[in-house]
Amino acid sequence: MASIIKRGKSWEVYISKKGIRKTATFSTKIEAQNWAAATEAGIIAEKVSGIPDKTFGDLLNKYAKEVSPNKRGSRWEIIRINKYLKDQIAEVHLRDLNSSHFAAWRDRRLKEVGNGSVLREWNILSNACKIARDEWRWMTDNPMKPVAKPKQPPARKRIASQDENDKMEHCAGYNKSAPLSTATLRMFAGYLFSIETALRAGELCALQRNEVFIEKGYLKVTGLKPGARKNNAAVRAVPMTPRAMEILEQVLRSHNESSVFNISTGSLDTLFRKVRDRAGVLDLTYHDSRHAAITAMAQSRKYDVLELARIVGHTNIKELMTYFNPTIEELVQRGKSPESNSLSAQ
Repeated sequence: MASIIKRGKSWEVYISKKGIRKTATFSTKIEAQNWAAATEAGIIAEKVSGIPDKTFGDLLNKYAKEVSPNKRGSRWEIIRINKYLKDQIAEVHLRDLNSSHFAAWRDRRLKEVGNGSVLREWNILSNACKIARDEWRWMTDNPMKPVAKPKQPPARKRIASQDENDKMEHCAGYNKSAPLSTATLRMFAGYLFSIETALRAGELCALQRNEVFIEKGYLKVTGLKPGARKNNAAVRAVPMTPRAMEILEQVLRSHNESSVFNISTGSLDTLFRKVRDRAGVLDLTYHDSRHAAITAMAQSRKYDVLELARIVGHTNIKELMTYFNPTIEELVQRGKSPESNSLSAQ
């Protein structure tokens, strides 16, 4: 029977069974109880001794070499894994690795980044543990399972004001009638284009000349290039506004490359942050351009919710509620419109 003792704000667990002794510390009692139950079950089944003499860092290295390259967004995943390798959890031997190590990792990361970032990192580590257990037989269970996840952060509602966009346009040196001779200018043209079309950064950077049909007023997201297909719904046709077509024509006149914006996602993000910081704009990401676009589309009432989902590449209709942010004043005005005089008459 495991001994669970509260010491200050932590819970310590002591297990001694069949000559095997283990101890761990958790921030909550339920985590301690879950770990104790899982560990005792493993000892009873005599599985603990079958774990190879390797560290969690060895596991992550193997995962980065064999699994990550086959995934969309592999570059960013490998960058994150390299950061984990510098953390103390990478030095822990798999035979000693338990939930308390991941609980401590979670608490360390929450002091450095927000809940959303920790949850994204959590998914990588949890999947690595799952594959190590199911395919490599390096683990007998997933030690992250008993650990409490951080709460999902509230959805972002950040939309740049016209004044903020004007400041960034000035700092980027962008002029809608001038050639786009630098990557910074193409980046900012891409940012303005995303505001009109709701393209994700990866989709924008992967866009090819043969995927745009200016004379017909639309473009195709084919998902053929790396990073350009978040899910199956991402493959779609996207109507373009007149302003979007103006930007596109400007970009296509600026170079002869097959890639429309001729920029990588890494450069796009780096250059955007430089221009944003130079303009003194706070708490704005490139992805917020997509939020601005979908919000504008939703509020224009040009499309119903199913049409909007197809245009922006959403599989879950509920996700569109993240982008539909009318103010109470706007809702009141809609209620006063002539066609809304009486709900019962409709």
